[in-house]
Amino acid sequence: DGDGVFKCEIILNNPNCDSKPKPKTVTWLYNGGSDPEDQCDSSTIRDLRNEKGKEHKDFSCGPDNVFGQIRVESKDDFVGIFGLGDEFRMDLNDIKEMTLTDNSGNRQELTFHTSCSQPIEVGMTAGALTLVAFDNRRGSNEVRYFYEVRNVGNVKATDITVEDNRLGFIGTIDSLDPDESITLDARAILDTTTTNIATTVGTSSGGECSDTSNEVTVSVKVIRPR
Repeated sequence: DGDGVFKCEIILNNPNCDSKPKPKTVTWLYNGGSDPEDQCDSSTIRDLRNEKGKEHKDFSCGPDNVFGQIRVESKDDFVGIFGLGDEFRMDLNDIKEMTLTDNSGNRQELTFHTSCSQPIEVGMTAGALTLVAFDNRRGSNEVRYFYEVRNVGNVKATDITVEDNRLGFIGTIDSLDPDESITLDARAILDTTTTNIATTVGTSSGGECSDTSNEVTVSVKVIRPR
């Protein structure tokens, strides 16, 4: 007989300013940021660290929260008028100085360092905005699944096959002695909450081992317009 232990980990796979090639454009989502009532102070760009441990010290935001329809301007250009849930693209260099103004006259000024020596990453929030893409590279959730198969019987198990109802064939294990275990793994990119069921089957001196299955649900948080 066999037994399976099934677990996973989520690996954030978000493009950042250091990703090659260096991005030329950024795409923003206007969704109110991390906290629509405290947009500047809740900006997650402040929490970023690059591989050298540097922060984005040149980021600034203020003085107001903005709501409803906004007018977006860079230092030199009018970008457009956008409502909640809208996305818009800008050249990376144009985000150095941005101004968001709503219909009530609330004004939010954003400044960034854009040479990529300070971190900028897909998924971060900056004031009322969330960065959702560099060029056409969007963030994703890469999930790594681990399939630990253990022989809990008292005879040797052979020709063990591991399958996943979502990912299909995972691999084979030639043999497992009693109480021996081997772990296989697989990766997938998910954009929605998913339940996976792993099944193992093998043979022993007493014939075919009974199927053993286990399941895990991976919850994926999707950024939605506020």
